Amino acid sequence: MIITPHIAGATRESIAKHTAMIAADLQRYVAGEPLLYQWR
Repeated sequence: MIITPHIAGATRESIAKHTAMIAADLQRYVAGEPLLYQWR
């Protein structure tokens, strides 16, 4: 897994949303489930 930051246009709301998205995918990764936000 590769996680890369991108901060253009970062607002409190977007940071909260991105944090929730990352946390959800990390939980899925640990559980062996398919990721929701996978880039190929």
